[in-house]
Amino acid sequence: PDGGLVIRYCDFIGSDTRRWEDAVKCMGNGGYDTGPNRNADIYGNFFFCCNDDGIELDGGQQNVRCFRNRFEEALMGCSIQYNQTSPSYVYENLFSGLGTEFWHIGSAIKTSSIDGFHQGAASFVFRNVFMGPASEKYAGCDMTANQYTSRLSVKNNLSVGKGNAVRPPT
Repeated sequence: PDGGLVIRYCDFIGSDTRRWEDAVKCMGNGGYDTGPNRNADIYGNFFFCCNDDGIELDGGQQNVRCFRNRFEEALMGCSIQYNQTSPSYVYENLFSGLGTEFWHIGSAIKTSSIDGFHQGAASFVFRNVFMGPASEKYAGCDMTANQYTSRLSVKNNLSVGKGNAVRPPT
């Protein structure tokens, strides 16, 4: 979209016999004009039963806000990788019982493991609640791209349950 996308009060619900790949998917993830792109609000939604992401915000992410959503039974809750323009905001969301039908657990918020992206782009992750088990490798925010960690602000999140759901950038 050119901007101004609003996704609110929707239930994206799969089932144990038929799961989503991504409940909301972006085509051409790495482009400046892909994903919600700019000036978007995604709030009050329920993303359930996904074998990959609950939602992909991948792409432009200029003033894209994802807030007050609920993510359950997904490999990853919200993907903010390939952030090209920034800033994007992920706040006041509930990530609970993450995992696929094959018992794989990813991260609540997927950033990036791809070097070369995020040249100056910024994402802010704050006041989220992470509940349930998470593996040590993918707990909370997957910050494996050194190029991106300085541009990711992770603050005031709450982790409840086994595993460290949020680890600050190092």
